[in-house]
This record gives sequence, structure tokens and C-alpha cells, in this order.
Amino acid sequence: MINLRTVVSTTLLGPLLGILLAASGCGRANDTPRLQDEARATAQEFQERFEELSRRAEAISKRGNTLSGPSATNSMDAQRVYREAVTALEDGRRILQGLPTRIQAGSSPEDPDALPKLIDSVRERLEHAVIAINADLDAVESWIDVAARHQGSRSTPPAAPAAPAPAGSTVPAGGPQPTGSDAATR
Repeated sequence: MINLRTVVSTTLLGPLLGILLAASGCGRANDTPRLQDEARATAQEFQERFEELSRRAEAISKRGNTLSGPSATNSMDAQRVYREAVTALEDGRRILQGLPTRIQAGSSPEDPDALPKLIDSVRERLEHAVIAINADLDAVESWIDVAARHQGSRSTPPAAPAAPAPAGSTVPAGGPQPTGSDAATR
């Protein structure tokens, strides 16, 4: 005899169990659009930061090009550090250019952890790059400040010493002269 209870439970529970399993597996798939948006937002954030750093590097370059004389010729270390910063900027931009393709590839259902890993690794790598670029640009700016001050001290002649005060005078020559009732007490 066929047990009605077994038929009903097998007939209804099989498809119900399949639906429940499929629904539980879709939780990660539904995260994909959110993770893609997060990856794009991260890329946009770093794109803006790299543009700002590029403008800063360009301003530093222009300022450094105004130096002349011994200050400009003794700039080998500063030039090397500046080139390192510019190279890191270019590397960061290359990473950002390739990111849309990597976001799409990381969105595959075969590896649901690929996109979060991509976001984390890109964020970490570019954050370190921003810190290193800022440090390099800070060092170059500092060198330029010192060189400009050194250059300024060489190009400006020292001030002439004040002339000695005439005998019996209480106000040194070249200083403010008393007026009014104080003028007679010289």
C-alpha cells in the first residue's frame, strides 16, 4: 500500500527544498551589484585623489624650475624623489584604468569572494601609493623651500650697517627722530 504521507512529503518537500537551497545561494549573487558599485566608488575616489596629486606635482615642478644657480644644479636627490612620485602616480592611474575589466571579471558567480578581495587589495595598494606619493612630494617641496631660501640669501646683498650716532646724540642715526617737545633734548 502506498503511504499518502510519503508521497505528499516527497512530492512537496523535494521542490520546496530545492527552492530554499537556490534562494540561500542567491544571497551572494544579489550582493554583486552593490559590490560593483562599491568598487566603482573606490575607483572614483582614488581617481580624484590622483588628479589632486598630479596638480600638486605639476605645481612643484613649476616652482622647482624657477630655481637657478647652485641650487638648481645640486638637485639630483630631489629630482630622483620627484620622479619616484610621478612614476607612482602613473602606476596608480594604470591600476585605475584596468579596474573596470577587473570588476567585471571579479563578478563571476564561480568565485563570490573575488570582488570583495579585489576591492580590498586595490584600496590597500592605492592607499599606500597615495601615502608614498605625498611623502615624496613633501620632501621635494621641502628641498625647494630650502633651496629658494638659500638662493634668496645669495642674491640679496647684506644690509648696510647703520651709521654711528653723532657725538652727544641719544637717537642713533637712521632711527626715528624725535619730534615735538622731545626734539630739543637731542
